[in-house]
Amino acid sequence: MGQQGDRIFAVTAERGFPDPWLSFGDSLCSESALSTELKHAIGTARKEDTAGNLFAVKAAFTAKKDNLRHSERLLSQVLSDYDVSGEWERLDEKAGRLDIEDVAENWGRVVGLHPYPVVVESLRFNWRYMKTHGVRGFYEMTTGYVAALIANTER
Repeated sequence: MGQQGDRIFAVTAERGFPDPWLSFGDSLCSESALSTELKHAIGTARKEDTAGNLFAVKAAFTAKKDNLRHSERLLSQVLSDYDVSGEWERLDEKAGRLDIEDVAENWGRVVGLHPYPVVVESLRFNWRYMKTHGVRGFYEMTTGYVAALIANTER
């Protein structure tokens, strides 16, 4: 076990993640950070209802909304570009060959330190979804997820 995962890990360690995957991943990481900042700003404003604290909440909401719209645009662009280029077939073929448990074992050594390895389980879900529904289907599902985040943020 771990050979396919070792190869993938070595390539990403050397070259990094390719765009648009990297940009979208960065955007989701920003979503987590911005959500945390927003939670803190709201907590502070609830304790001390000042104009400055209320402005900080508004600024945090604006940054979060802007980032989610950026994520939405990235996904839309990928869907469009890959439809034109036929990239989905190549990605589906690669996803079909992926040995999920082999790769998860490798990645688990790095990102699975928590007693419940949330990142590894999320990757397993993503990879299984791609194998079952295709990579385009995964992007469509992810587009729905981002739309739900946008709606929740607006609410």
